[in-house]
Amino acid sequence: MKTEFMTQKLVIRRKIFLCPSIATRSSIRKLGHCVLPSLVMTLSLLTTACAPDPLATPAKGSFLSMFGRGSSDSNTEINPLSDARVPPVLPAELADGSEIFGPSSIKTYIHKPQILPPTVMDDDLFLAVERLYQHNQMQPLWHDGEQWLPAALNTVETLQSARRHGLMPEDYLPAQLALPNYQRSSPAAITQAELALTSGVLRYIVDVKEGRYAPNQTLDPVATFIGGVQQDDYHVWLHELSAENWVYSRMINASGQHETLSGHDWDRYRVTMERLRWDAPELPNDDRYLLVNLGAAEVWAMDGLTLDLGANAVVGRASRRTPLRDDTIINLKFSPDWTAPYSIIENDLVQMARENPSIIEQMGLEIYRDGQLVNPQSIDWRTIDVRRHVFRQPPGPNNVLGGVRFTLANNQSIYIHDSPDKGLFDAAFRARSSGCVRLGAIDKFALWLLAGEDPGWTLEQVQDRMTQPQSSFVALNRRTPVKTIYTTAWVSHNGRLVTSADVYGVNSQLRRQMGLPIELVGDSGVMGAQNISDVF
Repeated sequence: MKTEFMTQKLVIRRKIFLCPSIATRSSIRKLGHCVLPSLVMTLSLLTTACAPDPLATPAKGSFLSMFGRGSSDSNTEINPLSDARVPPVLPAELADGSEIFGPSSIKTYIHKPQILPPTVMDDDLFLAVERLYQHNQMQPLWHDGEQWLPAALNTVETLQSARRHGLMPEDYLPAQLALPNYQRSSPAAITQAELALTSGVLRYIVDVKEGRYAPNQTLDPVATFIGGVQQDDYHVWLHELSAENWVYSRMINASGQHETLSGHDWDRYRVTMERLRWDAPELPNDDRYLLVNLGAAEVWAMDGLTLDLGANAVVGRASRRTPLRDDTIINLKFSPDWTAPYSIIENDLVQMARENPSIIEQMGLEIYRDGQLVNPQSIDWRTIDVRRHVFRQPPGPNNVLGGVRFTLANNQSIYIHDSPDKGLFDAAFRARSSGCVRLGAIDKFALWLLAGEDPGWTLEQVQDRMTQPQSSFVALNRRTPVKTIYTTAWVSHNGRLVTSADVYGVNSQLRRQMGLPIELVGDSGVMGAQNISDVF
């Protein structure tokens, strides 16, 4: 076999190495765990050349579009190396028996893209691959003429674990999801695998760091890859490469639970991870706040990026969504009464009373007309002027707001509150309210809010306030922020990775882009309600 390598001085972090010929390849193998030797050699040459390094100011627009679509789910167990001998697709220049490694082989494939592996055929991806090898003087990146370098094996291992990011390993790996056996494969097959791995890692860099469907794409995969090669440990850099936000990090560190996902659960995980790469929530690093996840129907008490307390919640159903915007807690109202909003009176209570006038009393509601208490049986429900009437539920164990209400700054009568119907907090589907957030274990959240300002509060005091016959307020000296997010996959407060249907249709457009079916979630409304909790 004929192999083309050059002997050059190599400067890596002020240490001088010799980039050897075939006779001294052992030095390369020693470097392979942290760098790609031939690429670092070229980088050293570029930094000492008279002309400016073109990677110092990457050309915009050349490599910024997303690279294709995902493929079907796969649970195949794979290794970095395959025992199979991959049959090569030989170009005419290599079909005469003079199979070669090195620049001539790379050039032949780069200049005849129609014979490249299918994963390199995307136009933007091919341009990125070509550009990288041009900067590397058409030298191979992943082998030394005798074997695959450790950097190649490490790269394959990282790409094989792409599922934790909601990505498909087969989108990035060479044929058979592994590198071919070096000793049993022809030089042409080795070169094909080399190019497939290069294209795979460039595509992976964009997909995992910025997102394949990001509305605004700015990442240059070639410059990013070369920057990664210059790190102290390339393998660690590539393995840890991801979107930089707390929610995303918590997802990929979910103890491998993503490996067991399939079907709808896997689709929801993929969609969530893709959106988190370019539409991540902005969460405070050093503030106390409540984090409400409407998609997962959970509420967390956060101190910076530390989870202090978490619980299931009930959120607005599809036709009456909880607003997806941030808010602020003003005060706590213990043993609250409840005054029904006009929207609920008109759309729900009046309609129900026309069918069964006694249901108003059954629900424990009092009705006032012009300030005077009236008998519901005396009302003509077909002609009632709801603007002259007030529907009120006094404090008590059956009050729709339960034992405490967190008053928010909005003007839509949207609260975070307790509920007499505790069973709903254990239901799998919890998008059932008319817009408010019902919170499980709310006594502990109330203590968290109050003790944050006055450590003298105890849980017993909170619970006692919640059962008093009269309402009372406790103002917060410092208003507590409420951050609202929406994801359909989530690491719950108990550490389990859970998924939920896209009740609000937030991900419908992204699902179309990803080639996934749109989730249709029914809304049962309030017909057949027997208590006020079924309405509000």
